[in-house]
Amino acid sequence: MLSASAVTGERGVAGVYVDPAGEAESEASMRSASKYTDEFKREAVARFHATIGVRTFASVAAELGINHETLRGWVRLAEATDGHDDPAGSPVDRAELDRLRHQVSLLERERDLLRRAAQYFARELPS
Repeated sequence: MLSASAVTGERGVAGVYVDPAGEAESEASMRSASKYTDEFKREAVARFHATIGVRTFASVAAELGINHETLRGWVRLAEATDGHDDPAGSPVDRAELDRLRHQVSLLERERDLLRRAAQYFARELPS
């Protein structure tokens, strides 16, 4: 674990920080530690969703004291994992959507066939 003295310790070889007690911590592992708790992230996302369409990422982020791109990333991650961005929703809705897409495809083919038939008969009729 990273101690407070590791942050203020000496920089060693190849980006490794060494504190006076001799514990080493790499730069990569220091950067991967989040300074925001999961609870804070969930509350930030919930606050944004509560004001969606009314407030921007920037205004909600400014209120929370974080960068708007940080909030945007949390919202996108939450939507990807929670399924908020899935327009079909439930499996029943997905099946209905598939059925309707198939029906649209059939109707478009029928329309195209009728259009070609009308063009053919229009050429055949004497004027």
